[in-house]
Amino acid sequence: MGDYGLRISTSGQDVKTCSDLDTLVNSKYAILKGAISGTASIAIPAYETAHHTITIAHNLGFIPMALVYFQDLDASYGYHYLPFGCSYVLESLDTEMWAGADSTNLYIYLATSANDNSTARTFYFTYHIFKDKGNLW
Repeated sequence: MGDYGLRISTSGQDVKTCSDLDTLVNSKYAILKGAISGTASIAIPAYETAHHTITIAHNLGFIPMALVYFQDLDASYGYHYLPFGCSYVLESLDTEMWAGADSTNLYIYLATSANDNSTARTFYFTYHIFKDKGNLW
C-alpha cells in the first residue's frame, strides 16, 4: 500500500506525477497549521516615559513561530510587521518596540524614551502564534 497525503499541484501539472517542486501544498513537508490569533493595544499617556509589556499566554510547551504587526499612528497605512527578536524604532516618537516568546507566552514590548507629545496615544497590535512546530525540533 502506498503513502497517503495531500498534494495540490501548480497549474498545468499532473498532481499524480509532478515533482514536489511543482506542488503548492504537499503534506509530505511540515506546514504551519493552526494559530492563536488576536489583538492587543498599549495606551501611552501624554508626556510619559515608560516601558510596557503585553503578555499573551499560549502554553504550547515550546517557543513557537509568531507573527506580530502594529498599526502606525496614521491608521490609513494599516499594519506593519514587527520583527521577532529585533527592535523597531519610531524615531519621530522616541519609541522602540519588539516581540519575543518563550515556551508559555508571547511578549510585545514598547518603550518610550520621551513623549513630548501633549496628547495621549495608543498603539494597536495583531498577532498570530502558530501551534504546530512541524519538524523543526
